[in-house]
Amino acid sequence: MPDTLQQYRETEMDEDGIFRALVQRQKSGKLKLYIEGSEELEDFFQTEETEQSSQWKSGDSYHDYYLRQYERNGESDLAEYFSDKHDKFGSDYVQSGKINVGLLRTVGLSEGVVFQIPETYSEETLKESVESLKTVIEEIYEEFIRPMNVTTQISIQEF
Repeated sequence: MPDTLQQYRETEMDEDGIFRALVQRQKSGKLKLYIEGSEELEDFFQTEETEQSSQWKSGDSYHDYYLRQYERNGESDLAEYFSDKHDKFGSDYVQSGKINVGLLRTVGLSEGVVFQIPETYSEETLKESVESLKTVIEEIYEEFIRPMNVTTQISIQEF
């Protein structure tokens, strides 16, 4: 019998797609979460510095993640937007009903990443949390990625 998660990973995300996810309970009872975002989304979270998670795994290896490009409770629009979000890479996947948006800072998000989920979460909880993650991604696009400021510089020189 083919592995649904593997088949899903092998299919291409729609050309206009910005995010897709799949929650799978395996025969062993383990839960896995697959998420994939557009290159534009990964570029948005990308920083020069990365670290390796000590908790979030895929198979036998731990995920690398981009460090935040904003200070918690900082003065920027980005810090303000994320101030009420659960954004701590490697901590609980779901906390107080909110999915950890730190998932979006995973290196390789645009190629798709798989997370092993502790069995303490029900499939329903994960489905609801992925739905809320989708909402966060849509808001990020509307607030920070799609709208662009264009700066033009005009220079006048004597000949």
